[in-house]
Amino acid sequence: MTTTSKPSKGKQLLEDIAAQIIASIEAGASNGVWTKPWNAASGLPHNASTGAPYSGGNLLWLWVSALDNGYPTQVWATYKQWGQLGAQVRKGEKATSAVKWVLLECKDHDADERCNRCGAMIPVGFSLFNAAQVDGYEPEVEQPRNLDERLEDADRFFAAVNATVTHGGNQAAFDRRRDVIMMPEFEAFDSASAYYGTLAHEMTHWTGHPSRLDRDFGKRFGDDAYAFEELVAELGAAMLCGHLQINEEPRPDHAQYLTSWLKVLKADSQALWTAASAASKAAQHLIAAASKAKVEVEA
Repeated sequence: MTTTSKPSKGKQLLEDIAAQIIASIEAGASNGVWTKPWNAASGLPHNASTGAPYSGGNLLWLWVSALDNGYPTQVWATYKQWGQLGAQVRKGEKATSAVKWVLLECKDHDADERCNRCGAMIPVGFSLFNAAQVDGYEPEVEQPRNLDERLEDADRFFAAVNATVTHGGNQAAFDRRRDVIMMPEFEAFDSASAYYGTLAHEMTHWTGHPSRLDRDFGKRFGDDAYAFEELVAELGAAMLCGHLQINEEPRPDHAQYLTSWLKVLKADSQALWTAASAASKAAQHLIAAASKAKVEVEA
């Protein structure tokens, strides 16, 4: 008789969150047009106490959760952290579960021994509440940006990354062999947000070059690797636009990838977390490169 072990609480939480995000992605697809289940213009989900943005799957999940619940802010904290800030979570408010990875405490042997479980990282759930669920805290309200014209800070950011970008033609793409990003002229786009969202998408692809993050999904996803890389670029672009507080518009080719994305995500319960983690690393790589260049210029 074959027995199947039950997943740990942490692993089950990963699967539950992934299933809810996948459902939100599916719900946003209709008539060949995709409405994203997150809003980059509202900024990156971040912790009210530390100010640090969340990353990976948590970032994506908190975006989706905020939109689903109608929260107007991306400020989150634990119940204890809100109390330390002088705020109070309102009675009856439901927490949003997130996941952190902690080092496994192996108790299978004496302290001076090691086994193949030693050093393993395991997922553990924790609870967060949005600023819209508490009393005694007023988050800063960001003023809406004019997205009908070029944004100086966005131009400075992408220029500081120091990627080779050529403008002209009617196609946006990253040429991996030549290590060059090709973009249509700014005026060819319907809006500034469409231009910056597309550039952020191609720059996420750019981070996967062997000389940088060396991202390759071929061994794991086979024929679906290309579509999966497109999902990483989509998420990475959203994270970058969230950092710049630009409402990234869906690219025309998103709908054609949607079926492939959902196929991979449903077949592999960890795929969504893999994509979100890779996108987060790409966005952090670009933000770090731009920040380094800014410091050097100021110095």
